[in-house]
Formats: sequence, C-alpha cells, structure tokens
Amino acid sequence: MLNYRAIEIFTDEDARHRGRPLSDAVIEYVRSLKLAARRMVTRGIAGCSESGAVATERQEILSFNLPIRITILLPEALAGKVLADLDGMVENGIIVLGDLHVVGYKTANTFFPRQFAVRQSSHPASLRCGM
Repeated sequence: MLNYRAIEIFTDEDARHRGRPLSDAVIEYVRSLKLAARRMVTRGIAGCSESGAVATERQEILSFNLPIRITILLPEALAGKVLADLDGMVENGIIVLGDLHVVGYKTANTFFPRQFAVRQSSHPASLRCGM
C-alpha cells in the first residue's frame, strides 16, 4: 500500500494568480515540478462562500464566479514542498490536505509518460521525474 496525499483547493472562477486563472496556474506549476502527481479541476454548478454569496447555473442570467475545486494527488513525501508553494499562490480559497492509502493502481498505459526518467528506488519519494 502506498501513502499518498490529496491536496485540494476550494476557490472560485474569479481567483487569480499573476493575472491567470488560479486553476490554470496551479496545474501548470505542479506539471512543471515533473512529479508523479495527478491533477484535476472541477467546476461546481452551485455553491455558497463563507460570506453567504450564492453562485448557481440555475439563474436565468448567465452564471458567474462558480465554485472551483483543484485536486492534486501525489506521494506523501512530495506533498510538503508543493503545499508550501501553493500557500503563496492561493489568495482566495481554502487549501485542504488529506491522507490517502492507495491500495491499487491500474492503467492500460505506462505509469509514467515516456519522456520521464524515473530514479531507481522503491520509496514513493523517488517518484520525482526528470527529463
């Protein structure tokens, strides 16, 4: 069993980092680290912030500022560095960290993209990739 961490950022469509949508900036940042990390952005259809502001697609006018959840799944040993950098990127949102115990991983393709070279080690922290 592998110990992984789930980093989740709960924010909204208006959130930005250096003028770009926060979700785009986070996905690109984690990709640039060349880690064995899975990333996903989901957009909610309705939500309410701490201030009580409600966002929904069900209004007759065009929806705006809907909730966004950015999820990053990565080996436990790599989560600390990613978290430290994300804290500086997120100016509007909540960052959540959770423990995951991966009991199985199956894929029809290779585990790592072909352009990545994997260090030889049996420890999940070695799942850092380099070109």
